Amino acid sequence: MMRMFKGVYSVLLIAAISQLGCEKTTTKTEAFDAENGCFTCHTGTSEVGKKVLWAKAGWEESVHAQGFVKDITYVDANGDTQVIGQEFEGTDSFYANGSGCQVCHTGEGFLKKQNGEYADAEAIAADVITRPSSIGCFTCHMPHDTKDFSLTVADGTEVTLESGKTYSKTKGSLCASCHMMRLDGKTANESILAAVQSSGISSQRTAVHHGPQTDMLLGTPGATYAGKEYANSTHTTADGANCITCHFSFPETRAGLSPRVGGHSFDIINTVHGSDVASPAGCLTCHASAKAAKISGSDVGGYLKDGFAYIDKGSNGKAHIQAMNTVLTALADPDNGCAGLLEDAMVMLNSGDTTKGFTWSTDGRCVMEGIKSKVAKDASATDTSDITRVLKGIFNWGYAYFEDRSFGHHNATLSLQLLYDTCEDLADLTSNTTVDCGTRP
Repeated sequence: MMRMFKGVYSVLLIAAISQLGCEKTTTKTEAFDAENGCFTCHTGTSEVGKKVLWAKAGWEESVHAQGFVKDITYVDANGDTQVIGQEFEGTDSFYANGSGCQVCHTGEGFLKKQNGEYADAEAIAADVITRPSSIGCFTCHMPHDTKDFSLTVADGTEVTLESGKTYSKTKGSLCASCHMMRLDGKTANESILAAVQSSGISSQRTAVHHGPQTDMLLGTPGATYAGKEYANSTHTTADGANCITCHFSFPETRAGLSPRVGGHSFDIINTVHGSDVASPAGCLTCHASAKAAKISGSDVGGYLKDGFAYIDKGSNGKAHIQAMNTVLTALADPDNGCAGLLEDAMVMLNSGDTTKGFTWSTDGRCVMEGIKSKVAKDASATDTSDITRVLKGIFNWGYAYFEDRSFGHHNATLSLQLLYDTCEDLADLTSNTTVDCGTRP
């Protein structure tokens, strides 16, 4: 089953329930040890212990604890690659450490930043965490400092993103502290052109680092195109459309007993007992008609596989995911070897090389896993150079699909507009007159 929101996948939080009467105190920068730390004082049979166990069960299903999911494959007798399962790659804290990465990829680095222990960007870049821990209980909660559920970044705290946008919703400030694009005051277009001129295209993350969920929610423009105007869904201004209200809710079914959906897993959709399960509970805060639905019959195709779960928010719920399916299929068709405009554009840049520009995943999602050959920099490139246009396409693909991971739910209007404009521009670049980009909202 396709795990559409694994990581919609990713929002920061994990509970360490209030500790009372324990002689041990834990500083805000101490590493988290769920097995031996909490349960030194809290037994699994105490009320607090049971809550900690439940939170831990959900957290263990999260990307913060486990890292990204990758396919387990083998090559059969016919030479075809078969997917036989999935496994976790391991959390980023094991390698994304130092050079500033530790601020969001390690529990210790995140807390140092929040506590003001980094004087400036140079101090952040120079620091390397010894024996780093993943994002855990004490990254997000302060049970031993405050004896309650206090967060290390309190709800309602205004968080200024590197794009200049400000997150000020009543919940989710802690999540927004990391889940932003690394723009350093530039626009996406400025970052893309600078990357083209200085380094070329070396990976799917060239130009801007990942984790853009807050930017997408608040409507930060991606790679934009001249003469186009961009709008946002109501999620941008609706206070109820925040990280916690949506991602912490549980399905109102027996699946709600599974730690894989809602709670500290932060997954709105996941596979439970072999079937995709969606939780519309958080959506009901604003959408009275929200319900879980699945794709089947004539709707199956492209990215929409049989049994594909989604949140139907009313009359436009299915129309939104079908529109996303159309434009994403034009960019990389999972039913046709993942070939599409993105691949054609990369081949064009590689001086007629007929090999694929990208290595695509084999599980039907066409997720970029790397670029086979680096495209050399062009110091004289402009906004309209071929290489710049291709990197704008890669950026928007990553922003609106691969990195955002909500299949457009965070901001359906902006996601579709960016992908549609990308599709039209790459169709022009590659002289493709038959591709179906859908309709721009």
